[in-house]
Amino acid sequence: MAAQGETPIAADQMDVARLYAATAHEMSAGWELQGLQCTSTGLQPHLRGSEWLAEACGPAGECVKVKAEDPAEALQGLADELRLRREEPH
Repeated sequence: MAAQGETPIAADQMDVARLYAATAHEMSAGWELQGLQCTSTGLQPHLRGSEWLAEACGPAGECVKVKAEDPAEALQGLADELRLRREEPH
């Protein structure tokens, strides 16, 4: 819900910004959050995409990408995937 004086869009952007920062902060040593982007390739209707892509890369050059319909879902999915990788026995 938007705080007083914020539009719903601004509030949503703040939530995504906070989640982005939290996801970046929780990365394992050597991992970096590379970005969050909309999969649209242009502004024309046939080029618009509704999915979001979150990506992180690790120290060995391995990258993990997660797509979702919502930017927060993409970031959360990335965090979940990296957590599973950390918990896997070596």
